[in-house]
Order: sequence, then structure tokens, then C-alpha cells
Amino acid sequence: MLLSPFAATRLLVSRRRFIMPYIEIALTEYCSLRCRDCANLMQYYTSPRHYPSDSILHDIEILEVVVGEITMCRLLGGEPFLYPHLAEIVRALIAKPLIKHIQIVTNGTIPLRRDMYDILRNQKVSVQISNYGEKSHHINELITVLSREQISTINRFFDKWEDYGDLTDKKLSEIEVEHSYNNCLTAQCKTLLKGRLYSCPRSAHMDNLGLLSGEADSLAIDGTLSRQMLMDFYNIKFVTACRYCVPADNRREIPSAVQAEKPVYQEHLAP
Repeated sequence: MLLSPFAATRLLVSRRRFIMPYIEIALTEYCSLRCRDCANLMQYYTSPRHYPSDSILHDIEILEVVVGEITMCRLLGGEPFLYPHLAEIVRALIAKPLIKHIQIVTNGTIPLRRDMYDILRNQKVSVQISNYGEKSHHINELITVLSREQISTINRFFDKWEDYGDLTDKKLSEIEVEHSYNNCLTAQCKTLLKGRLYSCPRSAHMDNLGLLSGEADSLAIDGTLSRQMLMDFYNIKFVTACRYCVPADNRREIPSAVQAEKPVYQEHLAP
């Protein structure tokens, strides 16, 4: 018999295990592209920062206490290959038995550093290239190196993106917001950012940019974290950030990776 997500989560908790099928870890606000329609909102950062590696690993250690398995852990930015502590982070995650797979998502603009070769050969690790054609100007070199070094690679070509809209309040009813959240694939992309777990990267970065006025629906990753708190978080009906997105059913396709002037100032789009 198939279990609902809630029932499955409850069963796992009763067995003293909580499985997180997927988590994204934000490493940096630095990116080598300035995509006008980036769903992770990198285009709004005027003074980008790298996040401290010790803080990221501390958050993972807290999750390790209450989570039995993280099936897929993706490392993103910005551009992860710009992150100076990437080798340290990947080594530490490889050593965590609860993490089953680690995927680094790059845009194909940054060559792979030699100190990463041995680390990325690990069977728990893969590299996904988001291929934007000519904009991914180091992609041929990158693919050649990854193939030669026998590093697991996924090359995904994107000519279209889904348009989530600007950051204005869409004035949706609670029913509309809940429907959108329940039908949004991005809502499955739980995101770890600066000591908090968010339902999606857009929610995470809106909060980080100060655009949610303290209303962000997120979970603190600290000593108070429990399995029950995680279960409740996974079963919320929607998050505040949904009010600032085009509803899932109404999103149109747009050209991918259209470059904007640097930066796109957030005050032009904030509610």
C-alpha cells in the first residue's frame, strides 16, 4: 500500500529515522553570470559574499542528529566553482554516512581546479553542468577534463526556463497560494542557507535579501531541532514567498540565462 508523504514521514519518525530526499546547500552569492531571471535571485546581490564553511558544516552536524538519511545533497550558489572552500565542504560531506549522493551544479563558465580532481572522482559525487550554450564559455574544456578524470557528469542543456515573475506581491488569495505551493516543483527544493532550512531557494534568498520583512517561513537549524519539527515543516501548506511568485499553473516559458546589467537593484522590484 502506498503511503502519503505525511504518513511515510510519520512512519520514519516512529522508527527514529527521518529521510530527507533532497536538500540544496547555498555556498555563495558570487556568480560568474548575471541572469536576469535567475530563480535563486543572484541578480539582486549588490555585495555578494561567500558563506563560512564552518557554519555550513555545523548546520549539517545538527541535521545529522535528527535525520537518518539525506538522499541527494546539491551544492549551489551562485557558482560553486567560485567558492574557495568547495574542496573542504565536499570532503566533509563525503565522510557523512547519512549523505548518499552529492551533486555540484555549475554553469560551465569556470574551469575545474586541479585540487578538485581526486575529490570529485568519489562514487558519491557528480557534477551537473547547466549548459547555456555560448554563455557557458568553458563548457568544452570542462567536459573534456571531467571525462578524462572519470568524474561522473550530467550535461543538461537549457534553452528555456520557467518564469517565476518579479518580486512584487501577486495579491493571491490563501487558496491560490496553497494551490500554487502544492503544484510547484521548486517547493521540493528544500534549501539550507545560513542556519535555516527553507522550502525553496527563492524563499531562502528573498529572506537573505531582506525582502520578506521577517515573515519567511523557515526552520532554525540549531540545538532545538527535532524530528517532529522537521515533519511539521515538510507538511506546511505554503510559505510567504509564494505570494511573490507567479502561480505554478500560470508560469510561461522564457529564454534561459538572459544576461542583465549588473546588478538588478532589488528596490525596483520589492513590494
